[in-house]
Amino acid sequence: MERILKQEVAYIRYGKLPIPKQGGHVKVASWLTDEGTMLTIREYMSQAGEGMDSTGLAKAVTNYWGQTYDEEISRHDDQLPMISITGIQRRIKLALSSRSARAWLLKLGWNWKEVKRGVYHDGHERADVKAYRNDTFLPRMRLYKPRMLEWDETLTIIEKEQVVGVKPIVFITHDECTFNSNDGRKRIWIHNDKAPLRKKGRGQGLHVSDFLTPVGRLGGGDVCEIMKCGGDVWWTGELMLKQLTEKAIPAFEKAFPGCQGLFAFDNAKIHQKYAPDALQVGNLNLTPGGKNLLPMRPGYYRDPSNPNTILPQSMMGRDGRLKGLQIVLQERGLWPSGRKFLTQCSIPGDSPGERKPNPACKHATNANCCARALLSSQPDFQAQKCQLQETLEAAGHMVIFYPVYHCELNFIEYFWGRAKVYTRAHCEYSFPALVRIVPIALAQISDVLIWKYYQCTLRMMDAYRNNIVYGSEDFKKYVFTRYSSHRWISESELL
Repeated sequence: MERILKQEVAYIRYGKLPIPKQGGHVKVASWLTDEGTMLTIREYMSQAGEGMDSTGLAKAVTNYWGQTYDEEISRHDDQLPMISITGIQRRIKLALSSRSARAWLLKLGWNWKEVKRGVYHDGHERADVKAYRNDTFLPRMRLYKPRMLEWDETLTIIEKEQVVGVKPIVFITHDECTFNSNDGRKRIWIHNDKAPLRKKGRGQGLHVSDFLTPVGRLGGGDVCEIMKCGGDVWWTGELMLKQLTEKAIPAFEKAFPGCQGLFAFDNAKIHQKYAPDALQVGNLNLTPGGKNLLPMRPGYYRDPSNPNTILPQSMMGRDGRLKGLQIVLQERGLWPSGRKFLTQCSIPGDSPGERKPNPACKHATNANCCARALLSSQPDFQAQKCQLQETLEAAGHMVIFYPVYHCELNFIEYFWGRAKVYTRAHCEYSFPALVRIVPIALAQISDVLIWKYYQCTLRMMDAYRNNIVYGSEDFKKYVFTRYSSHRWISESELL
């Protein structure tokens, strides 16, 4: 009715009906089809990381438009410049709103969600992870298997022929776990929706570090370290090394005399920590001295004039300072002449003007890209081992590291799960109660069940060797097969 009245007034005043605007807008393509705009979006996303938001994206795109189409713009829409996108003309305002940026993010497959703890990307089939698992971890485990001690379901050692003069191997696994005072049962019976009130947050935590053998806890639990964690108190590499040298190694040598231990750790950073005097290029500046005042152990290199001769090289100068990358490379005859050599390749940082080390530099096929990459490619720096491995090998034992994303291969993970079932069932929502309950929860897990966990992980390793995909039905069927010789572990017992 309102439109009819407007048409009547226009006809009386001008003698003709007004032309409707419906359907008269310009058909345009989305800015997401513009290559320059998409390149700007990808660059912003790669630099912003977790700090990415719609406001920052809108500013980045607006700055790109302003630099690309630097024209004087009037306030009137009909005077805006015409811009061609994939051959289609459109008028634009050189600004992107935060609301439009959010719509763009949704179209590009991004979602605004809460970050949940404990959620990780499944990288079982990632190229580098798969290569380490199939080419390093599994072959080493197969190589050691003939020497490993084996037990049956009654925890009696299975007699088998051993090579004279070669020590039998015992597999020992390690891991850490945190128990919290407010971590109660996840599911309970509730009458008429009258849920009990619980404390907010997970509460104070207890950090537990322990070692398991195929037939129980190492040292009967005496090796286990339990400490209050939180605030400024956390488990460190120094504490890990202290537990290993003062408790784990002596307990193993007492429990398994005449045997060699194969200690397995995950790829946590505290396990990969190097000794203070280790050969690490990151501790060397281009010139002598620097912030790192700790001495560095000597290295070695091949004599340039006689490649069959190995020469020692001190990393310390006569003044007691580190020599620096340039002097070390010059003494080895590796310093390039006639061109500038960077200390380390860098990439743009998170803030304007900031530069940070290129993470791909140490993996570069061309080691001459910078001084640190060149020195790190040398045999003595390549052979540098972490402090954990050096300590165990000095005591006559061996070390192996689990592949990342493969916690299912560490049978202590199932040990932690069983212990948490107990602590949640007996949770009293107080820290003193947690201190009392955790040792009981760890002790109530039988050695036979730990043996079953170990056997289960061995079956998983065999499944990987047969190229069975983790998590598939074939994988579960292979792992949880029952044998006539003894009762195999069921999937319900594993969880």
